[in-house]
Amino acid sequence: MTTLVLDDVARFVKRFVVLTDTQADTLALWSAHTHGIEAFDCTAYLAITSPEKRSGKTRLLEVLELIIREGLSTANISDAALFRSISELTPTLLLDEVDAVFKAREREDLRGLLNAGYRRGAKVRRMGGPRNTTLEEFEVFCPKAFAGIGNCLPDTILDRAIPIRLQRKTRDETVERFRRRVIAPAGELLRDRLADWVEPQIDWLHGQHPDLPDELDDRAQDIWEPLLAIAGMAGGDWPDRALQAALTLSAGDEREDDSITARLLADIHAVFEGRRRRGFAPRT
Repeated sequence: MTTLVLDDVARFVKRFVVLTDTQADTLALWSAHTHGIEAFDCTAYLAITSPEKRSGKTRLLEVLELIIREGLSTANISDAALFRSISELTPTLLLDEVDAVFKAREREDLRGLLNAGYRRGAKVRRMGGPRNTTLEEFEVFCPKAFAGIGNCLPDTILDRAIPIRLQRKTRDETVERFRRRVIAPAGELLRDRLADWVEPQIDWLHGQHPDLPDELDDRAQDIWEPLLAIAGMAGGDWPDRALQAALTLSAGDEREDDSITARLLADIHAVFEGRRRRGFAPRT
């Protein structure tokens, strides 16, 4: 049961989005950890990005929404509404089109919320009330996934996130068409299976302190700890798969030089590589 449900989640997301096995394993563990969020002091963000459109980012959020705990999906929400939603619901936030969101300088309050909200107990304070004269305090801790094109997230948020970098599928890569009303029952069944497995173990998970690889920096260790704890609870080959995912995505080639120039060059390379994989020859 324990290993099978994670395997089934990994297979489910790969039905609709082209992913590596490591990415699919990470998404399965992340989805499970949303159901056990009460056990953890930190949460991993997901940074779902691609260098070009139509690479599966929004589709991946739609698939995840079916299996996570209390999914709250939005592409545009006011800061005030978001503060209150997180404080009152402790949802799993799915924020799409973040490349547009962070172009606006006035979203500094949102940036502050997201910077703080990966750690339990984090609060933000804002003036509110009928005349905007009352100091209000909001809890902002909850799991969050962001999707956007290119280098769309501030470095401070990327530092709290596991990178899931997608590319447009090639002619040889196929996925199923996602029809929500048809797929929803299977996704909701997986969601219920995850909840039935994880929620009774929250007290046990709270006491777990999995070994954290030295290859990860302190922030990466914080965000991977819940996922490694979930993998340890699952047993089987999942602890090894989780460790490999952590090293690959947060300590290896996926976590490159974070400079803007390096990321821009990496995205340009990814676009050309995607065109080559799809059979488009460059002009000479």
